[in-house]
Amino acid sequence: MTRKLILAGAVPLAVALLMAAPRTVAAAEPASETAKILEELKDLRRSINDRLDQLDRSVKDAQNKTASLDDRLYRLQREALTADDVRQIRSQIDQLQRDFDAVRSQVGSVRESLKTSPTSPSVSQNLTPPSGYGTLRVRNDYLTTMEVIVNGRSYWLTPGVETDIHVPGGSFTYQVIGVDSVPRTRTIIAGRRYPVRIYPVS
Repeated sequence: MTRKLILAGAVPLAVALLMAAPRTVAAAEPASETAKILEELKDLRRSINDRLDQLDRSVKDAQNKTASLDDRLYRLQREALTADDVRQIRSQIDQLQRDFDAVRSQVGSVRESLKTSPTSPSVSQNLTPPSGYGTLRVRNDYLTTMEVIVNGRSYWLTPGVETDIHVPGGSFTYQVIGVDSVPRTRTIIAGRRYPVRIYPVS
């Protein structure tokens, strides 16, 4: 029971840390700092996945114990035990079932959080681009968070958000995940702005 309480407490804490992790990184920020943040997010995600594996094992263990107690109850009933003995065993089975349902609910909540949590930082808006760079202004008009990959780097945009991404002048690629099957290649002039709107097609 102590192990279950530890697991139940550790997973929401890990999820809270993931959701609280900084997601805004200026485009001009050194690449090493961005890589460090991404690595920390990956480590945190791996830690949560490890916790999920432990919870999955706890679910299987609870199922095995429930089946074992059910078998024991059946055998004891056939041996004509007293009503108190039967009620005690039934109470243990009911408690295990409640524990199993609680763990399964936690696993589902954590997995859902992982699906909706960004794994890379977003870009600050309205920053002056460095010399030789143009600005890719991306707006998300979807009702859900969308991922766009610009020059091989992933960015997440929540609904209604407009974000400026600075790219070197010349050719660049971008791909909206779930919309574009392959990256698109476009050209931007240094010091100019290139608009991209992500919207559902009716």
